[in-house]
Amino acid sequence: MKKLQRSFLVLLLLSVFGCSNIAREYSGYEEPRLQLSSVQMLPSDNFAARFKIGLRLENPSSKALSIIGASYKLNLQGFEVITGVSKDIPEVPAYESREFEVIAQASLLQSFKLLRELMDKPPQNIDYKFAIKLDSGGLWPSLRLQDGGKIDLGVAAP
Repeated sequence: MKKLQRSFLVLLLLSVFGCSNIAREYSGYEEPRLQLSSVQMLPSDNFAARFKIGLRLENPSSKALSIIGASYKLNLQGFEVITGVSKDIPEVPAYESREFEVIAQASLLQSFKLLRELMDKPPQNIDYKFAIKLDSGGLWPSLRLQDGGKIDLGVAAP
């Protein structure tokens, strides 16, 4: 009997999550777009550097995008050097965009690893990737968005 109850529960959960994904697919939903617009170092009173990160979130869907929280990270050359969380993400109305800022903290160990790699092999460009997980707080799964590219250091090849 317990095996039957577990099987029923599993089927029920699968159908609920399956239906929510189908509803998202056919409701005019489009994936939001994220752009990293700025990174500014903030004053700090300890060894860990803090940063203000400017973001632009575009909502191409017909429904408003409400976010209750986010976690994010900035990778440089594959090293996760800056991370943070925030609950102060603005709602993005349908077919609009919002610019906002989040605060993040540097990982001292990852920053030292990056610095060592840059000193050992100075690159012409630095690869960056900013990734964010947005939690809508409802039945929808969290949104995972990213922006990335290369930062030209203007260093001539040896």
